[in-house]
Amino acid sequence: MSFFPINRLQRIKDLRRVLTDRWGPRLPNNETGRVLLAIVIDHALLIARDLAERMALQLLPEISDAEIAYMIDKAGDGRMWGPQALANAIGLTEATRVRLQVTTIGATDCTTSQRRNRNLKRRRLAKLNAAVTASPVIDAT
Repeated sequence: MSFFPINRLQRIKDLRRVLTDRWGPRLPNNETGRVLLAIVIDHALLIARDLAERMALQLLPEISDAEIAYMIDKAGDGRMWGPQALANAIGLTEATRVRLQVTTIGATDCTTSQRRNRNLKRRRLAKLNAAVTASPVIDAT
């Protein structure tokens, strides 16, 4: 199995889009919200510590500075989750993934190979359609 480098900023945007779709602009102030926030912090720390702090305050304003510091220290340098592991952790389905145009996170109800095959078919069809529309029209008169 090969891993492709994932744009870290795009991953954060996709993650934020999914969380906002499900929870609104703020995460719930409970254990679920803190688990999701820990995932966001893992990804944000790969870019910058202050980004992790800002996102924590935006997503869960009720959280204390001490708790944010603890979560950041616990995460260390952060870690990039695999697409499928992240999908399982946040419960992202293929329908939601397609609707939100998420590209860096997998889906719980569709395997990587299924998604790869579907995308290959879609690209082939697009290429065929482009070739048909680009072909010159021959006037029979």
